Amino acid sequence: MEITFFGSSSRELENRHSVSFLVEDTYSNLLIDCGPGLMSGIFKANKKVNDINNILLTHVHGDHISSFAYFVWYRNIENFGNMSQNDLFVYGKKDVLDLAKYNVEHMYPEIKWTFEIHYCELDDKSIFECDTLKVEVFNSIHTVPCLGCVIESADKKIVYSGDTLPNDFLLEYAKDADLLIHDTMLMKRDFSLAKKTMHTISEDVGKIANKAGAKVLALVHIEPQIFGKENEMILEIRKKYNGIIMIPTEGTVYSI
Repeated sequence: MEITFFGSSSRELENRHSVSFLVEDTYSNLLIDCGPGLMSGIFKANKKVNDINNILLTHVHGDHISSFAYFVWYRNIENFGNMSQNDLFVYGKKDVLDLAKYNVEHMYPEIKWTFEIHYCELDDKSIFECDTLKVEVFNSIHTVPCLGCVIESADKKIVYSGDTLPNDFLLEYAKDADLLIHDTMLMKRDFSLAKKTMHTISEDVGKIANKAGAKVLALVHIEPQIFGKENEMILEIRKKYNGIIMIPTEGTVYSI
């Protein structure tokens, strides 16, 4: 599998985008979330919007869904006039699907799409397949309903925590992950803010990655105040986890 990161920040900045990444294998793909800066991230990575056929929307917060309607519009116009475009499958809980559908219908009421959009409702233990990608979702612990996920292809395993407080049940899904992509919003000194906003601090991410035996840990949803101080965050994680740590930036590609 190949993972292309379009963003890893907790919010959009001049040169950083909100969390979104594309998982691909030889036969299929799955885009995780559609936050601010998504389209710029896709273009910088030399990807075509029209090639992305599956999306998982983890929750309703704007930093994870605000670019969805524009993504759909661009997918339509990128290959304008070609009526053989592949359908788009959008997965998520009912609240996020209702919001996504509402945005598309009300932002572009005049457009007749050249492909079908299938909104596929998930519960907290759903399993679905995108051709050769097998995806299992689970509940994260956040301020609104939110999903994490396990993505598997052949004998490789990627786990995404979603926006979440640290929780033990994540360990069941993250066990022996080839790549664990985890919400790492703040460091230990900002514990109170992380708890209030229901995100995870770096030290707890290290604990989870260590207990899970994750081979590689990718840190995402990082607050802008951390940029330039990433080594401090990594040092906190190193107290608990000795594996490979990466902080992906826009366009980072990782293969497993």
